[in-house]
Amino acid sequence: MPAWNASRHIRDAIGSILAQRAAARFDIVVVDDGSTDTTREIVEEISRSVPEVRLIGQAHKGAPSARNAALDAVAPDTDIVTFLDSDDLSPRGRFDRDLRTFADDEAVDVHWGMTLCFAGDDSEGPAPERRGSPERRSQLGAVMIKPAALRAIGRFDETLPTGEDVDFLLRMLETQPRLALTADVVILYRRHLTNMTRDTRLV
Repeated sequence: MPAWNASRHIRDAIGSILAQRAAARFDIVVVDDGSTDTTREIVEEISRSVPEVRLIGQAHKGAPSARNAALDAVAPDTDIVTFLDSDDLSPRGRFDRDLRTFADDEAVDVHWGMTLCFAGDDSEGPAPERRGSPERRSQLGAVMIKPAALRAIGRFDETLPTGEDVDFLLRMLETQPRLALTADVVILYRRHLTNMTRDTRLV
């Protein structure tokens, strides 16, 4: 989880994973990319009582660098890797459902689900009556991937100010992994005015 000035939503993002502890043993790596708000303090507070949360700090270098720092910190005994940005949410039941795919078919390298976009500050995503249509998007949080398949893709391109996620997923497809596609919603993507895709500054 890369985080830059993410104090508004990061507690909810981390909480959406921790709410699914029954499904897996988590190692949540949060990389604070030189935040100037209280992001670091919030994550430090959580990590003091939640051993699953690890905080890495670095000078502000941008999302690709923060993502690479997180990949470098992945524990060697990790079975599956996934991503969650600090303003998005992991829907309840996602890990229990998706991890079962890998258990049922050991040949699967990547699980790719659907993204549901929403607007607002809701801590658990949109209410059912305000839900839109799920989409198959180039969203990192929509994939779960085995470490061997991850190594075949390589690192995030730190020369890209934005779009490193799309580049990464395209290179993932080029490696021709064994894909398991699902129509289930696996990531709740929060839309707001400071989304990187809406920010015209280079960060």
